[in-house]
Amino acid sequence: MSTTQPIAYEAQIEKLEQTVAPHIEAVGNHPLFARLASIEDIRCLLEHHVYAVWDFMCLLKSLQQVVTCTRVPWVPVGDASVRRLINEICLDEESDELPDGRCFSHLEMYRLAMAEARADDGVIEIF
Repeated sequence: MSTTQPIAYEAQIEKLEQTVAPHIEAVGNHPLFARLASIEDIRCLLEHHVYAVWDFMCLLKSLQQVVTCTRVPWVPVGDASVRRLINEICLDEESDELPDGRCFSHLEMYRLAMAEARADDGVIEIF
């Protein structure tokens, strides 16, 4: 393996970060956030947005099945750097670590936040 590969990878990541930075800023400045004026507003957002959090994980796992091998026997599939990227995203989404060392999926973390805000998660639980 070439010693210049990590440098090229870092340059690609930096370019990607520069490309998405304006979009991240636009999301952060979305008018919706100005409309969150009460805990009831936040609860409503949480109760609806939880589906997007769950859906993202479903899409990610579908992508993982396409670009990586999730079967036994395992065999390498496709581009190794793509596999690594998808698997790293899955790792964080499925088992991210909290500052206290506990690990949860992002959906579980979201539902913990919903419980803290006393938002209703009964519908997503049934779903």
